[in-house]
Amino acid sequence: MGFYLLRRLGQAAVVLSAALTVSSVILYILPGDPVAIMVNPGGQTTYVDPEAEAALRAELGFDTPLIEQTSPGSSPPCEGTSAWCPTGRHLRD
Repeated sequence: MGFYLLRRLGQAAVVLSAALTVSSVILYILPGDPVAIMVNPGGQTTYVDPEAEAALRAELGFDTPLIEQTSPGSSPPCEGTSAWCPTGRHLRD
């Protein structure tokens, strides 16, 4: 029984990592730049400050390679706006 559970957990880990990899690659190759859309919503202005765009890209982590963006250890746990955190850490306001 123990071997069966270990085998199923191993299969689940493989499926989850494959799903993460495939979805990350698909989202990476889709056309469009999320930073350009956030800085210039609707395309109303013709000039966007390159420093502001670079700062937002760095804040969101889009300036790092794809492997670093998708690796589980690349961001600290519970960073964001969610009120629940399994580690018990307090979140930013």
